[in-house]
Amino acid sequence: MKLHRSRLIGVLSVMGLAGAALSLPSGGAQANGPVLTIMQIQGAGHLSPFEGVSVTTTGVVTAVAFNGYYVQDPVGDGNVDTSDGMFVFQFGNIPNVGDLVELTDTITENVPGGCSTGNLSTTQMSFPNVVDMGPGPAVTPTVVGSSGRVPPAVDVISDSELPDQLQPSFCPGGGSAGTFNPANDGIDFYESLEGMLVTVED
Repeated sequence: MKLHRSRLIGVLSVMGLAGAALSLPSGGAQANGPVLTIMQIQGAGHLSPFEGVSVTTTGVVTAVAFNGYYVQDPVGDGNVDTSDGMFVFQFGNIPNVGDLVELTDTITENVPGGCSTGNLSTTQMSFPNVVDMGPGPAVTPTVVGSSGRVPPAVDVISDSELPDQLQPSFCPGGGSAGTFNPANDGIDFYESLEGMLVTVED
């Protein structure tokens, strides 16, 4: 088996993609809102069920981009429909790759270029309060290919859906997507990997 180097995969945009969890309570009430895992924040769908809610989460920094960085839960919840990773929009004061960080911020859905582009959104935090706890546990890349998760090879998107239905509700027609089905729809499959570290088989 030949593997490419580990890297983040884009989800229909250059912003990138997007697992139970670190030792975090599930939805416990906190002064800054609930403490959630990244997987709870992402949910099984294109849009976070916690959009607009201030939450606290924890993850390991896996990669740094020009406009922020990616964090991922190193354990995961065992549900392939929920992404283990998330993007953090920020300039300056970027934690080191491999650091375990606690983040507190309001969850948003960002559509690169705006709704009119037809781009899908990225679930993210923007300039969160960060507690850097130093080096964290290793994050194992998810293998995409015959020896790991195999992308659907028939449907890019369900015949009953339009791309703009997968956008957030603040976009015209957004927030009206049908069933989320990563096993059959390619667009859902890559959403389930949003923000995650992956290895793509050659």
